[in-house]
Amino acid sequence: MLRLLGWLGVAACVARTVAAQKGGWHNPGDLKPDGSFFNKLYDPKQAALPIPAAGKKGSPKLFTYRVVQEYAHDQKAFTQGLECSKEKPGCETFYESTGLYGQTEVREVERETGTVLRRQSNIDRKWFGEGMVRWKDEFWLLTWKTNDALVFDSTSLDFKRQIKTPMTDGWGLTVNTDTGEWIGTDSTETMYFMKPSADGTALEETRRVRNFTTRTA
Repeated sequence: MLRLLGWLGVAACVARTVAAQKGGWHNPGDLKPDGSFFNKLYDPKQAALPIPAAGKKGSPKLFTYRVVQEYAHDQKAFTQGLECSKEKPGCETFYESTGLYGQTEVREVERETGTVLRRQSNIDRKWFGEGMVRWKDEFWLLTWKTNDALVFDSTSLDFKRQIKTPMTDGWGLTVNTDTGEWIGTDSTETMYFMKPSADGTALEETRRVRNFTTRTA
């Protein structure tokens, strides 16, 4: 099963599209002085209608969403990657990677309260955290404007090692657990397909997809 994580830029674009379709969504007038919103619960009837799929055969489908509940969250967290904890059912806690230079962290957060239960903040200021994926007993965190990924222990959140990737502008990262392929995105239309190197020091590109046309590396 393909686990898609960290592609929040796409979600933001969809959010803007959906918000423009129908009322009942956040706007600046909804904000309280502390940055939170007045309306915490949403009526599903106020959700935007699905956007019709493109008519051409093979065209991508655009999926929308509806907000059914909001939870407290650190207002200062520059969220980049998000994944539910598999140890606790119902996503009682989730793992989150944050960005910004000097503020990049890997966290475990309690969903109901927004309390940060554990965090790894001892990350060099030269790295701007991006998307993150959990693979076996590790978290792999992409960094922005470098070709580095940082690997952390999933239990202790301790830093383990630094690896190289073919992307110099990392955004999102995931793993296709059916094929074992790693898939990364950057600020372009390119999707990078990769595999770990034999010595474990890099993700090596095997192919890429750009403009919906498969190209070899």
